[in-house]
Amino acid sequence: MASLLNTLMVLMNYAGGQQVNGVTYFTPLDQVTAKVELVIPAENLVEEFHVTYDRALNLVKYEYSLDPKVPPFKTAHTFKSICDYNTGLAYHMDQSTGTCVVNAFDGNADNSTTTSTRSLLKMLAPEQLFSVKSMMKFINKDKARGISSDSWSLDVSNFYISGYGAVKTRQTLHTLSLNTTKFYRGTARPAIMLQRSIAVLDGRANASTTPVVVLNYFDFFSPATPQIFDFNILSCQPSTSPATSSRGGGQAAEAREEIQLKFSGRLPAAGYSEGEGVEVTTFRRQAWMEFARAAGVSPLRSIGNFWSHDDWNTYFTTVLLPSSPANGSAGTAVQRTADAVEELSEAVEAGGVTVVSGGVTLVAVDLRRNVSLMSSTKGEKAVDVFAVYKAHTTIVGMGVRATVQKLSTKQCTERCHRENSFVCQSAATCGYGDCILSALHGDELLKPSESGASLLANHSHCAVWSRVWTNEYVRVTASVFPEMEPEMTADFAEKEETCAKQCSFPNEEGTDCESFTWCPRASLTPGTKRSPCSLYKHHVFDLSPATAPVDGASTDVLTNSQTLCHYYTRNYLIDFEVLENTALADQQLFETMDVEIRQDFNGGWLCAKACIEKLGDENCHSIEICRDDESYKNRCRISAAFVPLGKRDGAASDRLNLTLPQSDCRVHSRVRYLDGSPVTQRTASNPKVSKVGKRSELSAISVVDGYTGGEMAAMALGMVVIGGVVVALMLIVSKRALPAADVAFARFR
Repeated sequence: MASLLNTLMVLMNYAGGQQVNGVTYFTPLDQVTAKVELVIPAENLVEEFHVTYDRALNLVKYEYSLDPKVPPFKTAHTFKSICDYNTGLAYHMDQSTGTCVVNAFDGNADNSTTTSTRSLLKMLAPEQLFSVKSMMKFINKDKARGISSDSWSLDVSNFYISGYGAVKTRQTLHTLSLNTTKFYRGTARPAIMLQRSIAVLDGRANASTTPVVVLNYFDFFSPATPQIFDFNILSCQPSTSPATSSRGGGQAAEAREEIQLKFSGRLPAAGYSEGEGVEVTTFRRQAWMEFARAAGVSPLRSIGNFWSHDDWNTYFTTVLLPSSPANGSAGTAVQRTADAVEELSEAVEAGGVTVVSGGVTLVAVDLRRNVSLMSSTKGEKAVDVFAVYKAHTTIVGMGVRATVQKLSTKQCTERCHRENSFVCQSAATCGYGDCILSALHGDELLKPSESGASLLANHSHCAVWSRVWTNEYVRVTASVFPEMEPEMTADFAEKEETCAKQCSFPNEEGTDCESFTWCPRASLTPGTKRSPCSLYKHHVFDLSPATAPVDGASTDVLTNSQTLCHYYTRNYLIDFEVLENTALADQQLFETMDVEIRQDFNGGWLCAKACIEKLGDENCHSIEICRDDESYKNRCRISAAFVPLGKRDGAASDRLNLTLPQSDCRVHSRVRYLDGSPVTQRTASNPKVSKVGKRSELSAISVVDGYTGGEMAAMALGMVVIGGVVVALMLIVSKRALPAADVAFARFR
């Protein structure tokens, strides 16, 4: 009762000279960050340290700028030291040079009159910096550094001071002043420290109370809810590969282990948007500590701590670092990686790994080792022939054609692009390295499978990418006449790219698709039978204004500007690369024609199309386009001659033999066949080996819910004809990464 009255009197500011117990008056600090100014008057030393402490993890981090020599002084080098009280090891990292020193931080710190960096860090141990475990005598209300404070006096034994060792001290502590003008009946609060002055007591009654050390606290912060602080020691890990390095006694070096724990169930507040709430932070921190406990390792060896979830499970993915070669001082054996994983696996099998967050207990039910945080670069882009189809989503069930682990976003989409066992149309990339490949394109995945099962599922840290096919086409202004009908439609299409894919991969034998129209659903009249995606067998240059209805027969002309529809026609020029100011040598020419190209001089679609149609896919290897200012036409010449563009031996001389310099001409050299396989000197010389495409396999790729031409006969929408072809709104010739030599797929029929 007396202790309670003393505490109340202190709070009421009536208790000068009265004592309270620091353990009950102030709550322990579970986590704290602060900038600490260390002043040693006798050595004219003033140094700053940023200190981060986590009591539950038993870790403390110091960030400072000191020279490692004695005495310390300011330097351009910045340092980070992390002390692991679980093992007794300290990791000292030079942030400027990237070097790291690992040693024990026990009582061997310098007790002489000199001051070393090591002894300064020991003096700043969290138990000395932030704890108040003795009886405190309230002095008065005061100011410390101009801030209203409560002033206390306390005697602390075995307090370590550099140059003195562990001694008995008398300290004056200034804490942020509480609002004590009214009676306070709340619970104990954390001690928000402002200043700590420390004098050494030598046992004499009249001992000097002049402080030998002064600690000033700035930016003092103790979070109300736990946070995840950065205690990363990755720079202290050896760069030598496990296969070539060894430890003392011939023992092979350990490798990093990337591990994922699957917890059955999910957090109540977990969603699929960006950001991380308190429940997720709590889960990550608790899973981090539980992982370390079950594996028998220090939390310092677990980095990354990546959280994700789907509709059924919650996942914790982390990187387990190898044990340190240094010997600690905590008296505990250092667990090697293989032993730690085995111990963790046994704990998971026994149901002994649990996490409580958001009022829910999650139990780990599985452990995976084929994951990777190191290869999954945050914010990394896919290769340029893929675009995000749906975020926070993955591919499941019958939509999965193949799964590969430990790939980044770029690596996964490259793998899909170069897949040679099937035509890969989509890929799901996940933050922990999973790469899921599918033969179905975006909107095809959105449709349920034949059994009714979904092909897409929610996932917080996955995204689905689909192939970009509109770069195979050019968008032009056109008019739509209702008398003509499309070859097919794809009513299920929700996006332009799906319509382009259906045109590039028609599903019926003998069906050709040279162009398509895309009309966003918002532009369609409610109740209309018009399809958002209509596929046509005619190319824009197969048509002429003479084929358009006359005498008012076409009264319902729909233009792009009126309907928001876009007309795309195939761009054959995409398979050619240009040599400017160059013409083909006459002896290499196959055929010459004049073409009235209704676009600027940089065009060439019609010439490329004519080359493929007249010479055949296997024999069309180059085209030449020259400007004819008198006729306002371009002269197109097509050839079977292969003009090498690479840097191989002899390529430059071959190019000189096949071409001539000419300022008003340009040569386009073919680099890909229609099936996507590369054009080389070998394939050009022996056309039989060039057709390695898998055209027969593509017959299985279907247009979901499509209509045939006969089924569309009654519909009032038809084929697209050109009424005065205008300059292309854009020439989409997106440069694709070339597929590997063994990659072949039929893009067009």
